[in-house]
Amino acid sequence: MRDDFSTIADIGKERIRRVIAKMKSEREGELDLQTRETPEDLGFRVFKLEESHFRRWTGTAEKDPGELAEQMELFNDPLLPGWKPEDLLWEIILKEGLSLTSRIEPVAPAVSAAKPRRDAKSALNTVWRVTDDDKNQTLLICLDDKLNPETFRALDLDRETRFICRDAALTDELAANLALQCRLKTI
Repeated sequence: MRDDFSTIADIGKERIRRVIAKMKSEREGELDLQTRETPEDLGFRVFKLEESHFRRWTGTAEKDPGELAEQMELFNDPLLPGWKPEDLLWEIILKEGLSLTSRIEPVAPAVSAAKPRRDAKSALNTVWRVTDDDKNQTLLICLDDKLNPETFRALDLDRETRFICRDAALTDELAANLALQCRLKTI
């Protein structure tokens, strides 16, 4: 094995890169077919097993109410510090039973025409639509710290829409309203 390829995975990644480069060079001068309904995907993703982004419940050795209260306080937001949105999205996708071939695309909700606001677009949350074509499932995920009700008016949610967000981002009123509009799940 060569020094620049320390694992079989490194060899595999390099071989895939070379095949993609060869395919692209062979197609130079041909018509660009990226406008077709399903563009050809000449890329690949590499996943690496990491620790979870969620806190683990460690409990307390003794039944001390103070220690228990401290542990519970940590779970107001169960995410560990330093989490990255892309990594957390994939962890949620796997926990929800979707496949690694799922597509993640940002949703750009239109501002509600009934109540136009000058600053509404800047106040809307970042929402991702995750589509698993293999399982014919779709869900929406928002990882923002605080949720704006305008976002949900613009998304036009229905009872079949699965929506996942951070529990710490919801007020009780917003959580109750969302639970009536869609299939709400919090992390």
